[in-house]
Order: sequence, then C-alpha cells, then structure tokens
Amino acid sequence: MSIMRKFTPIVAAVSLSLSATPAMADAITLGSGDVGTSFSLNFNGFADGTVINNLAAMATFTLQAVTGSSYTFA
Repeated sequence: MSIMRKFTPIVAAVSLSLSATPAMADAITLGSGDVGTSFSLNFNGFADGTVINNLAAMATFTLQAVTGSSYTFA
C-alpha cells in the first residue's frame, strides 16, 4: 500500500475536524530518496461549528526511513 493511501485519509480527517474551511490539501508523495524531508500541517481551532479564537496547532513530520512499504516518521 502506498504512503498516500495510508496517510491521506488521516490528514483529511484531522483537517476536516479542525478546520472551518473545506480541506484543500496538496498530495505528498514520498519515496526512499526523500528520507530526511519534512513537511508541516497547520490547523485552526474549530468545534461545533464555531471557530475558537487563539487556538491553533502545527504538526511537522520528517520521513526517517522507508523499508519496503513501511514508512517511519518523526
């Protein structure tokens, strides 16, 4: 199973649950040549149809290793 099949549904679900706007994500395609590559996702606070002021988060993922079809992130 490709990394996109594993990772995209998770990113989409988190984005939808934390964002007031529709999730608009660019595809992230990674392979063994991308070990060490980092990318970040930004989220705003949104709950029960209301934006929560001053609540935000950012998650940064770094590809650490690729073994067969297994991807390890930090």
